[in-house]
Amino acid sequence: MAESFRTLDEQVPFQWRLDLLQSILAQAHQSRDDRAIVYAQQQLAYLYLNQGNTALAQLWSEHALNLAQQLQSPELIVATAPFLAERLAARGQIQDALRLYGIAYTAVKSLRSDLLTVSPELQFHLRDQVQPIYQRFIELLLTPDALNPTQALPQSNLKQALAVMDSAQLSELDNFFGDTCLQAHPQDLSSLDTHAAVLYPILLNDRLTVIAELPGQPLKLYQNQGYSVSTEAVLQQFYSSLYPGYSPQEHLRLAQQLYQWFITPLLPDLEVAQIKTLVFVPTGFLQIGRAHV
Repeated sequence: MAESFRTLDEQVPFQWRLDLLQSILAQAHQSRDDRAIVYAQQQLAYLYLNQGNTALAQLWSEHALNLAQQLQSPELIVATAPFLAERLAARGQIQDALRLYGIAYTAVKSLRSDLLTVSPELQFHLRDQVQPIYQRFIELLLTPDALNPTQALPQSNLKQALAVMDSAQLSELDNFFGDTCLQAHPQDLSSLDTHAAVLYPILLNDRLTVIAELPGQPLKLYQNQGYSVSTEAVLQQFYSSLYPGYSPQEHLRLAQQLYQWFITPLLPDLEVAQIKTLVFVPTGFLQIGRAHV
């Protein structure tokens, strides 16, 4: 029951749910079932979080993650580390949250081959947990310092964000081909074309972001704080406008809007670097239109 990782029906009284989980935890201890202990502890964390008791939620989550790490179980780490990371992020402890997402990310990479060998139901369960880890890790890596929001992010954050993006895309290819034989072989584009720039557009929960790789320069980050549900609607309309029969005028209007979002902020740097070729590496929702562009 504890292994389901589903929160108990909130219509059931809190004390009844608490007694049940404590009973499950006691039985797990008695039978020395460490995995069941981790699941029960994490369920207690969810339970207390739903009650608004963040202190106890964090405490039980810490217990669960510590045991998961002792067991060296990537699956359990993936299931526990993000929860604790979010509790720390909510308290403004971004660096601590990043450390935990880094632990979860490492566990995800070690699970890469396992995802294709377990049962389809467990595959779905694990993938449902994995994709948000990629997205949230990138989001935190690209979050400015709250005390000094104008300060440039460290290059290490930008490089790590790109590495996570690469892992997410490799994971999608693994799922598509049903094989983990694919290996990434990074190539320095500047060695092939000194007038080309690589742009990594990223949609985060509250902003549009572009990481730009210009020849002979450090990575640069451009962020637009105007992202919303309507932004995604414009992107969807643009992808629809790529099909024959769509109004050319409407397609042009939508294309101009995307240009304003993703290219205009970069123009001064592109001109100084004498860039003639733009290479886009889309992720997430932006990949929908990749086959059409």
